[in-house]
Amino acid sequence: MDDALGVAAGEGEDEFALGIHGARDCRRRTFRRRRAGLLHPDGGRLRMGGVQPTHPRSTSMSMKPMAALAAGLLSIGLAGVAQAETLVGLTTTNQLAVFDSAAPTGASALVQLTGLAVNERLLGIDTRPSTGLIYGISSANRLYTVDASTGAASFVASLSAAPADVTDPFAGLQSLAIGIDFNPVPDLGMSLPSLRVTTSAGQNLRINVNGAAAGQVTTDVPLNGGSGSPSIVASAYADNDRDPATGTTLYGIDQATDALFVQNPPNNGTLGLVGALGVDTSGVAGFEISGSGLAFAALTDGLTGKSSLYRIDLASGSASLVGAFGILGDTAIAPPLLDIAAIGAVPEPQSLALLALGLAVVGTVTRRRPA
Repeated sequence: MDDALGVAAGEGEDEFALGIHGARDCRRRTFRRRRAGLLHPDGGRLRMGGVQPTHPRSTSMSMKPMAALAAGLLSIGLAGVAQAETLVGLTTTNQLAVFDSAAPTGASALVQLTGLAVNERLLGIDTRPSTGLIYGISSANRLYTVDASTGAASFVASLSAAPADVTDPFAGLQSLAIGIDFNPVPDLGMSLPSLRVTTSAGQNLRINVNGAAAGQVTTDVPLNGGSGSPSIVASAYADNDRDPATGTTLYGIDQATDALFVQNPPNNGTLGLVGALGVDTSGVAGFEISGSGLAFAALTDGLTGKSSLYRIDLASGSASLVGAFGILGDTAIAPPLLDIAAIGAVPEPQSLALLALGLAVVGTVTRRRPA
């Protein structure tokens, strides 16, 4: 059991009681304030600069609660270091913007995509877990890699039916509203089809991005289940990491019901309701679950055409507003977000503050005065 530090003020006299509670240590010490400083139980005086001991062991004994406090601050700071993500957003105007998931209104200036054909646009993007490269699928049924800083799109392959898929061979995307996400499990081997693409028309596809097989598409069982015809417009895998010991779960956002679904098994296209988002979204939506487990969705209001970033509760389906999407703080000039992809974790300011305070306390505690 970790030590816990408690401080209580005495009644009727000017004293402080310091209690330390632990598995093997339960003591109560009383300190009385004097004009020249606080009197230490071992006879030294407590001053702003530390304890002036009269016993050679008094310093190390009095530092136990401070060490416990420092350890607590460090653990809190470290636990919160990755509570925000760096996201890259793909807009309906064929542009990219990078932003902190905790402050979506302050996205970077828009970067125009280059390397695409005339009238071709990217429909969705995702970061490949095994390499960190961003991949995108275009309206011309092409596979690209994308540089988020320059906007350069590099052609990888045209989409075509996998030679072994003779039951329902791929003939092209049937909808421009797609969900796209890498399955981190088959992606580890860097040989199997690992890029999942779902469409609002019910298509359920796996795309190979490796070597000579790049662009080959395996058509799985169409999306089914739920109520009515599924209209999945954004998809994401959980446990999106490079750990072979972890499995994964595929989630999808349905435009028709404004709800979160789990797709299990993914290849069978079977949808099971998780819960309502609580937000009305159009078909312009993006979904991402980062390697740290944070789930975000960019949902667009069908009336205003404006996008906002939400945190998604994967257990209930509920969407919690983070903020409106804006460019350099201006939401009026921000185009709708078509998709989002995580490209790294960023520490939140309060976590950094706690971490710094913890380190400072540790430095004070470990400093010893000569006996």
